[in-house]
Amino acid sequence: MKRTLLIIVSLMVVAGAAFAHPHEYKTLLLGDSWAQAERDYSTFYTCWDFCGLYSWAPRGDYTAIGGTTAWWWALPAQLAVINNELAAFPSIDQVHVHLSGNDFLGGWNAAMTPEQENALFAAINVNCDIIIEDILNQRPNVKCAWGGYDYLNFVETLGNPSAMALWLLLGAPTPNRLNWALINMGYGTRVKCEEHAPRAQYVQNWGLMQWWFGYPGLGVPPGFWPAPGQAPGYNPWPGGNPDFPSPPEAMGSNGQDPIHLNATGYLFIGWNALTACLIDWTRQAWGPTPAMDATNVPRNQDLFWVPNASAVAHDVYFGTGGEYRGRTTATTYDTGWMAGNTHYWWKIDEVYGDSSVQGGWWWHFKTGS
Repeated sequence: MKRTLLIIVSLMVVAGAAFAHPHEYKTLLLGDSWAQAERDYSTFYTCWDFCGLYSWAPRGDYTAIGGTTAWWWALPAQLAVINNELAAFPSIDQVHVHLSGNDFLGGWNAAMTPEQENALFAAINVNCDIIIEDILNQRPNVKCAWGGYDYLNFVETLGNPSAMALWLLLGAPTPNRLNWALINMGYGTRVKCEEHAPRAQYVQNWGLMQWWFGYPGLGVPPGFWPAPGQAPGYNPWPGGNPDFPSPPEAMGSNGQDPIHLNATGYLFIGWNALTACLIDWTRQAWGPTPAMDATNVPRNQDLFWVPNASAVAHDVYFGTGGEYRGRTTATTYDTGWMAGNTHYWWKIDEVYGDSSVQGGWWWHFKTGS
């Protein structure tokens, strides 16, 4: 956990950067303005690079479109767009989705009865299920991660006339009223994903911004309210404190956008998806130390990596030519005393209980003198 947090801190420091390596499409971004923002901010490029799986890349040229709805993507013509992308790029074996937010904003009002809400959410989640089933039907190796939203902010943003207009259109809900409506809609999507497990997973983001940023205006520090739990138990559900919105420090347009996050906020959303399921779905080891392209590495530096959650052992390759060094159940390797000013190559192949082996990416670094 400590090493994982260090990697995340690195993400915060250099958010938006990408290593100069060739990329291969791995993740299809599908959905509305949240998916489009993750494409435009290079969220998943950054996340894949910094977990050491630097050759994986997202694609969302025709599928990450602001303003779209689950209803629209469930239409046959739009499902065909998704299917064409998966057919054109067989290396894509995971789809990360943000949808239903615009369906909610266009259909929900704070004056709704519980029965009216349930009917709206059921209709929305029928379309979500159509999309999930279509994705999974394309190839047996394709998986679907449905990314939930985080709490909206109609408190500090109400000085923005467009935010005020939308808030009034929604019936001027309190944060608690709005958040629980969104949570309940998301629960229906979570259930749809659970019906298709293990090839589909709902990624809970409720309270993620509160956990990362705290709520400085209220004197709440980061980590005070709980991080959102993930599958299978989703403990806690929801995360954060639904009595409050996401903090303005996480919101776009310098804190004045009630719906969209800033680049750092989306970086945390992307990282949450990777650590919830996307990394495990690669079946690869990740989080290398020394980091990819590191220089001036101490000559007695050991190798460290984060294992895939399902791996039972690890095949280690290390040396100036990446020589095979044997199989281990540890997640470190003693390099001995390396030559100075020398390039070294290494990788970790993950071994599974069924005796299958998943190849890892080659990492390299240069020692100091």
